[in-house]
Amino acid sequence: MNFYNFLIFIISILFLFKLPRVLIFENFKYFYYPVIELSHLIWDIYSLRENFQRLILLEDKSHIKAFSISFLPSLYPKEIILNVGSKDGVKYGDVLTIKNILIGNVVEVNKNSSIAITIYNPNFSASVIIKRSNYLGIFEGGNIPKISYIPEGADIKEGDTILTSSLDGSFPYGLFVGIVGKVIEKKGIFESREVKLIYKFERLVMFNIIKL
Repeated sequence: MNFYNFLIFIISILFLFKLPRVLIFENFKYFYYPVIELSHLIWDIYSLRENFQRLILLEDKSHIKAFSISFLPSLYPKEIILNVGSKDGVKYGDVLTIKNILIGNVVEVNKNSSIAITIYNPNFSASVIIKRSNYLGIFEGGNIPKISYIPEGADIKEGDTILTSSLDGSFPYGLFVGIVGKVIEKKGIFESREVKLIYKFERLVMFNIIKL
């Protein structure tokens, strides 16, 4: 028995006992209105659930699972060959991550495979932000990844967390990049600081490709 059949059943019972029609319809609103509000609430919850499921599907479609075929070179790898390509939806510029950790971005796409440069590649760069102080900087790849062009007196300390800022439009905001290390270079009023990583490439197998 659905909700509306139930209402008809209740009204029929009331008429069966020959209750005054005025009594029925004047007091019925005290039962009917709360039920209507409850039905609206149930419908809202159902709609929210559908929207949430739709967002999950969109989230799943924005990520592609990939496995590494090889690292080039094996020590401080500057490129990763992946087992997914254009047939899987991979495109130039897509971002390579592990969960929320930035690994690199795709620079070449074939039908069944693709190539991504890593943060060890000197051609890799990204706009970043220091989480503690909100200082904006430029991350540069290399055998020793670094933050460059830091002016004297900038509020940056060893151990600060580095995230992508999305200002360059190449990466989403908030991906973890690394941790600020020691000063490794000074040029005039600017300095560069080492970026320490929290992972080792030889232990990486599976990646996420974020479609921008």
